[in-house]
Amino acid sequence: ESKVGDRIGYVVKSDVFSGGDLKEHPATPRKARLMATDPLHDLALLADYAPPEHLSASISMEPVETGMKVYAMGAPLGMLFSYSSGDVAAVRYVTSHGHEILFIQTTTPISGGSSGGGLYNVYGELVGICHATFTRGQNMNLFIHYQYVADLLRKVGI
Repeated sequence: ESKVGDRIGYVVKSDVFSGGDLKEHPATPRKARLMATDPLHDLALLADYAPPEHLSASISMEPVETGMKVYAMGAPLGMLFSYSSGDVAAVRYVTSHGHEILFIQTTTPISGGSSGGGLYNVYGELVGICHATFTRGQNMNLFIHYQYVADLLRKVGI
């Protein structure tokens, strides 16, 4: 098990997909330093040793409200920087592993591999982190509320 400060490896799949079997999809090994963890809210903060390929987003300080337009960016099925849009269906507490956690429920389509990707408002500010989808319902997707991300950043002085 990794500890804060450890150098860890992870894999990024290529965003170029030619079809065929995803198991043979090209992958790039990367290195990062584990900065902080929040196991209760399923969050980890990594400092990547390579420069980002995109601009950083700020975290929203405005409330997330039912009906607001949101946009998800992730890597469903390993396809990096995939974009989808939807609406906030509710902001609610959901019991996860015996704890009440604040989630943003959206109609924003996500798939396996989207976990950890961001949810953004119309200003490009982060409002959530992709967490789960309910397969028994349509467009029932959960994102971890931005307040937990802000708390994790404060924990490390960012």
